[in-house]
Amino acid sequence: MADLRGFDGDGGNRTRVKSLPKEVCGLRGDCVPWVGATNSSGYGARTINGGPWLAHRAAYVEAYGDIPADAQIHHVCENRLCVNPDHLEALSPLDHNRSHLPRRSGAQIIEAILERRDEFWRDDAIELAEAIGSSEAAISKALVRLKAAGRIEQVGHGVYRRTAA
Repeated sequence: MADLRGFDGDGGNRTRVKSLPKEVCGLRGDCVPWVGATNSSGYGARTINGGPWLAHRAAYVEAYGDIPADAQIHHVCENRLCVNPDHLEALSPLDHNRSHLPRRSGAQIIEAILERRDEFWRDDAIELAEAIGSSEAAISKALVRLKAAGRIEQVGHGVYRRTAA
């Protein structure tokens, strides 16, 4: 197992939930966001025993042991700053890449719907989003942005239409 003494300041004797108290603040949903330094890719970064570590990889090792050879640690929650071990899984590089392929932004989903029809129900967009690995929240945010930009208008409760612009 990797030696992470120095990661939590007490030789690794704390439980995984309490092991990062100086580096995390509060909860956002089920995520535990890293609030220490970040690297240029937006991941939590930390020096442990004189060497660089990504915070989520250190959290995985602390909770589950060594990372399997050639594995990448995937954030199931898609939050690069999350260090909740329950949100992390070791995947092969191929599986890790595949896990990101079906994800689309809410705006991309709505644009795809609008290519096929001028009017749609919000619930239809949410159902499509969930089917391809996105979320209701992504659709809601996209609806607000697209309405503000004048791309769509709300014409009834949960019904939206492309604008003539």
